[in-house]
Amino acid sequence: MLAAGAAVDPNSAGYVSAMQGEKFLMSFKQWTVPVYYADASTPRQTVRLTEDWGASELRNVPVPANAKPDPSEDAHLSIVDRSTGCVYDFWGAKGGSGGLSASWGNAIPTNSNGIYPGGMGSRGSGFSAAAGIVTADELRRGVINHALVFAYPQTKSGGPVAPATKSDGTSGGGSALPEGARLRLDPSLDLKSLGLNKYELTIATAMQKYGMILGDTSGGFTIYAQHPQSAPGAFTGLLPDETWVDLTKIPTEKLQVMKLPGQASNTSYVVGNRCNGW
Repeated sequence: MLAAGAAVDPNSAGYVSAMQGEKFLMSFKQWTVPVYYADASTPRQTVRLTEDWGASELRNVPVPANAKPDPSEDAHLSIVDRSTGCVYDFWGAKGGSGGLSASWGNAIPTNSNGIYPGGMGSRGSGFSAAAGIVTADELRRGVINHALVFAYPQTKSGGPVAPATKSDGTSGGGSALPEGARLRLDPSLDLKSLGLNKYELTIATAMQKYGMILGDTSGGFTIYAQHPQSAPGAFTGLLPDETWVDLTKIPTEKLQVMKLPGQASNTSYVVGNRCNGW
């Protein structure tokens, strides 16, 4: 949780002003992440990786029978193995239980911070794609106890800022945000006075308490819900039946950019761990 007195970046107002041209949404049925759950009984396979980024395959991946990637171009897919405490993240995924391949994939322990130390995750920032998304269980409880991950069109070229370990940003200019930037809603804002519905208030409260971290470059300003194809029926009555959920009642003009550390090198490399076996 962010302290109310946490340092705000001196250029926060300029960054936030530039963001007001973007409609604030939540990706729900497209351009988001299906998250499936596996256990010790789930069949395992070797997933071929087609990008030449340091590994050609990811072995011993549990692939549930109903697992399939997001149908959008990025084709994200995450699988959480509850029996081993590993999460498998894929980008450009194809197929499923009958044979899964991907442009890239990696795995990381679920008890980690959800950040690939060499930057070689399936998001531009090096974050696990399963990190920072909104789930049906959280919306049902009305409580999100973690920072959110968001995407934005104007991501700064160069390198990331902590906690990100990589960046795919290409934008110049003083209003471009580096990947890894953390934003929050002004802690003095009375959210209950805004007339927000339950899911809007739940999301806004998380944005105020924990903030949201820039994790990827995208065509719009968006946070992520778990793709409903991986949780059939779970979001019924919790979110509108729409591809993108409108969050414009949340006052993004009241966002603050927390003090930014310096940009780091944008060099990425594979780091082995007990889950990827590299």
